Amino acid sequence: MDEFYSVQEAQNALQRIQQRRAEDRPSQVQLELYQMPAWGDCVEVKKYPEPDCWRITWVQNENEVEEVVLHIQGIVVDKKVPPIRGEKKTQKLKHMRQSITISGLGTDQFRADCEAIMDVYARLARHVPGLSAIEIKERGGFEALEISSRIFTPREQAPTMEWADIDNDIDINGFIQGVKMSDAPFVYGEENVVYYGEEKVYENGEVRTEKIRPDKLHVGDIVDVAFSVVGLERGKGKGGIAKLLLRSVEIIDGTHTQEYQEDDIYLQQKWIKNKALSGRKTEMNQAPLKKRKMFDEGEVEETRKRFKKLTTRIVEEQQ
Repeated sequence: MDEFYSVQEAQNALQRIQQRRAEDRPSQVQLELYQMPAWGDCVEVKKYPEPDCWRITWVQNENEVEEVVLHIQGIVVDKKVPPIRGEKKTQKLKHMRQSITISGLGTDQFRADCEAIMDVYARLARHVPGLSAIEIKERGGFEALEISSRIFTPREQAPTMEWADIDNDIDINGFIQGVKMSDAPFVYGEENVVYYGEEKVYENGEVRTEKIRPDKLHVGDIVDVAFSVVGLERGKGKGGIAKLLLRSVEIIDGTHTQEYQEDDIYLQQKWIKNKALSGRKTEMNQAPLKKRKMFDEGEVEETRKRFKKLTTRIVEEQQ
């Protein structure tokens, strides 16, 4: 981002989104809630296989164990997303990742969210001795978070993991499909899937998320990022490493990089266009663990009731 990007406008828009997000999406667990005392009684840290790691879970619907997926809103400052390119060599595949780096550009809520992430880390660290801390990065003098996921899981770490369905919008050049058809010792499983979407508001006021191709995502967009926090062991006596595991990215406000024409026929990339006109280049064996649906396709009343009950309990304990 540079002088052609309005930081102040983006900050103001992000703050408005942060303030209303919990109300707009009641079935999502906003990261800020994790700092409240009642969460300690609601979640549990357990070790799961394939791949071996410690996960934060909670029980839903009396006996379903579900991984806790947290949500945070921020402005994209860097991204490495599909389509995937490169060589299909073992060492290359092992280290291939998709990632999103977001910042609050100095907003108080994002700073509080970073503190909440350290609270989550502290809970994991009680179970994984020597767990290295989650890194809060710095971009342009502001706090930033990099949230990522491996494209492939080594088969030796997940012998029975099944291949997930390969979305053509994610694999537009057939790279993942090519690995599947080869004898490479890797799998693209549910653990590796990341969902990409954009929030749309319809004429009747209904808000839904529509699936998009990852390359529609731009630096400067305001997004909601869903992620889980896991603890990976490095080996006996070697401690561990905490990771923010990317689950989904949803564009909430793309107007800071896009400008709609009055006839709504096409989009102009305002920031990119201004840079081009200036002559500059664009920088462009336990109980099964249920995976939560990333994008809500219509809120479920029972889910609303459960979250309302939980948040009410949190508020009461704070009083």
